[in-house]
This record gives sequence, structure tokens and C-alpha cells, in this order.
Amino acid sequence: MNLEKLYEIIRTSKYSNSHGSGDPRLFYAGLAPIYFSLIYSMISKKCVCLGSGDGFVPKLMVSAQSELIKEGLIPAYDVTLVDANLSGWGDRFYGDFIEGYPEINIVNEKTDDVVQSFDNISYLHIDADHSGEQVYKDLCNYGNRMQKNCWAITCHDTCHYNHTIEVYNSVKRWAKEMDHDLVNFPVGMGTALIMPKHYHKYGTDFFCYNLIKEE
Repeated sequence: MNLEKLYEIIRTSKYSNSHGSGDPRLFYAGLAPIYFSLIYSMISKKCVCLGSGDGFVPKLMVSAQSELIKEGLIPAYDVTLVDANLSGWGDRFYGDFIEGYPEINIVNEKTDDVVQSFDNISYLHIDADHSGEQVYKDLCNYGNRMQKNCWAITCHDTCHYNHTIEVYNSVKRWAKEMDHDLVNFPVGMGTALIMPKHYHKYGTDFFCYNLIKEE
């Protein structure tokens, strides 16, 4: 992990503090290393982000894939940000591109409208419409587009207060219905991690072999 690059992303992303990063009082990265490590450790070939204030998580996706490319573990960048910018979180920071990150493919559409464009997603981050109904819908729609056996989904804004309780309840509901593992990180505005239970049957060797050899 390139720590200098990591802190550059934190410093230059306006909403990194909502992920527990960027506290001016501390040299603290918050959840940034978690996002990076998930992508890197799983050798994630295809990363998709639904909604993002200032592109914080997509930038980390690019950073992690950059290391994987250098090591010959994946052939090229595959990072997509889907954001219709209905609430205005993105228009001040990105339009058709994110400055300094041409690797990020930006799709200015609603998440419902483009779900059929994706398949075999390795890592998915959800931070779009925060209503409980839409979070659950995004999980149902995109959860069916994940690659087989080995994947991870993170969902932002899962702390147990104000509007975020709807997000957390929807995440918990979907994970329980699908019998997936769930852990919630109470850092910043909170991030939940969902992974398939059957991953534990195979272990790291199968994990890496499957992702490198698949397709």
C-alpha cells in the first residue's frame, strides 16, 4: 500500500471524513485502508461504486488496482462510478471525469437503469440513494450481478442514528435473507461489509486462484 498516495486521496476528497478519514487533528486514515485492502486482497478485477461524494471510494479502487496491475495480478483498470447526481453531492467535484483519475468510468444514470450493464462484479460499494427502500433494491439488483464464490460489498452510512438507521436496517435485512456474513464498522458515518459465508470453506488459496484464473 502506497501510504503517500493513500493520504493524498484522503486530503483531496472533501467527504473523506464521513469514512472516518481526514480528521485535521489526527494523521488518521479511518476506513480508507479497509477499502483498499478488500480490493487488493481479493484481487478485484471489477469494481463498481454506486454514488460517491467526491469520488473517495472510486479513487481508492483505482489505487488498489494500480498495485494489482504492477504485480501482474490483473490486466487493466476496471472501475465504474454510477451516479445520477440527483442530490448534488457530485456536481461540484466531478462531471464526466474525476480530475487526476481518468481510469474511473463515470455513468451519469440512476442505479436502477444500468444494473443490466454489469456482471461478475468483484467489489461493490453502495453510497447512492439512502432511503431504506432504495438501499435494499440496490442490494437485490447488484447483489445478483456479483461474480461467483468470492466477492465483497460495502455499504456506507450505516451508523445507528438519524437517516442512516434505514440504511443499516436494509443492509441487515438483505444479508440475513441471503444468509451472508455481515459486519458493521462504526467509524465515521459507518460502513457495513457483506461477504458470502461459503468463502470460508475455500480459504485464501482458492480465493486467489479463482480470481486469477477466472476468464
